[in-house]
Amino acid sequence: MKPSPDRTATKTAIIQAAAEVFGVTPEKMTGKSRQRDIVLARQVAMYAYKKNYPEKSFREIADLFEQNHATAMYAIKNVENLISVYKNLRVKVKQTCYMSKLLLNNYDEFFEDFYIDNNKMLIN
Repeated sequence: MKPSPDRTATKTAIIQAAAEVFGVTPEKMTGKSRQRDIVLARQVAMYAYKKNYPEKSFREIADLFEQNHATAMYAIKNVENLISVYKNLRVKVKQTCYMSKLLLNNYDEFFEDFYIDNNKMLIN
């Protein structure tokens, strides 16, 4: 079993991945901007963090993104709702999750997820 990367490296990789996918800067994502595209990218980053580390509490996720726990809860729930409706957002969320794993050198996890997702796509 691989040692898990530290919180800062994980947060940095997820923010970097989301920023790349959504076309915003990592600096803007960690700020307090309420601009729609930046907020969505930040929410997806929180969602990706929770997806990669389901054992983490909303408080821990909120602390990483310098938000309060209610904001983290809302962000994750909002992304779950949005990806159930918007296919293009679902693709961007998957790209963010995959890219963050690649940035953290979790190649085994990346290819396992990629293989599973592609098989589901071929079957459906």
